[in-house]
Amino acid sequence: MTIKIACDGSCIQPTNFRIGDDTARPGAAGFVVRMPDGMTAAKAQPFENGLIGAMEVRALRMGLEFVRDVREKCPDMRDERVEIICDSQYAVKGFNEWVDGWKAKGFQKKGGLANADDWRAIDGLKQELGDGIDVVWVKAHTGGRDDRSRLNAQVDETVNMAARMQEVVDTTCRILPGFQNAFVLNNPQGLKPIPAVETPSPAPIKSPQGALHAQVAALLAKAAENPQMVSMLADGLEMAMGERRLAARYGPETIAQSQVLLNALEQRAIER
Repeated sequence: MTIKIACDGSCIQPTNFRIGDDTARPGAAGFVVRMPDGMTAAKAQPFENGLIGAMEVRALRMGLEFVRDVREKCPDMRDERVEIICDSQYAVKGFNEWVDGWKAKGFQKKGGLANADDWRAIDGLKQELGDGIDVVWVKAHTGGRDDRSRLNAQVDETVNMAARMQEVVDTTCRILPGFQNAFVLNNPQGLKPIPAVETPSPAPIKSPQGALHAQVAALLAKAAENPQMVSMLADGLEMAMGERRLAARYGPETIAQSQVLLNALEQRAIER
């Protein structure tokens, strides 16, 4: 059996972005893992400003660090083979072909080696983990139904959401003992699990208003299982939350409950 990990990076570029300017480009790096027993988890770290190459390399580093943690905390997993898939040729060739040359030169070159600290860490992890780690390339956004394409699509959704919302995603507590589940936004007090929210059941249709409520409930139920719909909801709510007129029209309790529901839907999409 094999532990399969899909790594990916994200960089959200504004429509008016031009190469060389100092426009902020929110980014994120992360991975989705599928264990041999079918258990899945995700982890993504947002960055206020990042380049796509840097995010791809950081994602690979995070995936390798997760493998190290699995071997430390789950002794029965130490002999499992690991397949790490990336849609970045830079990350894959860097791991398989280039890192030894960079190491021989002290991770330095004329003009500076991009992402040197991450490559140095990746080399250390590669030596520590030894055999049994395969890092392979997969074409992105194919819509394929094979395992690699599906995992690549899942991690793409995860890191794009983390970049867009600037939120930490971490459900590795489902696999690694002692790791805390986290899905928070700018929380200086630490990482906290999101509240459990049940999708409302459709109400009996007794009036036009009742029919509308039933339709909304049915759509929410579908959204909980559809990552693309969740992304659309996230985009819409994110734009709305930034408008002051929302606060004038709705009370703070309604806004807070809406945000909790959105977080719950996003979490379900990640855990699929």
